[in-house]
Amino acid sequence: MSKKGDDSWVLVGKDGRTHDLSHGMIFIGREECDIVLQAASADKRHAVLCYNNGEQKFHIKDLNSLTGTYVNGIRIPEQTYVKLKRLDCIRFGYDILL
Repeated sequence: MSKKGDDSWVLVGKDGRTHDLSHGMIFIGREECDIVLQAASADKRHAVLCYNNGEQKFHIKDLNSLTGTYVNGIRIPEQTYVKLKRLDCIRFGYDILL
């Protein structure tokens, strides 16, 4: 995750694809999500990114996924928002890195 110069944020995938982030809720998963993951280890609705206006930071929450959501290699607790920092590495399931 990194910040652009114009006060917007972007997720960069391991394949180099970028995902511009709005300041709302962004659902991540295999189907019918804002960011669609192409991997069997991702749940249909795996996680959600949410922008906190007061802190001006994004937070991520795992939505009770089977394979977990990881920030910098550490599995985050289910249904708990975790604050993200610039250049954090996010993994969904076994092998999906953003």
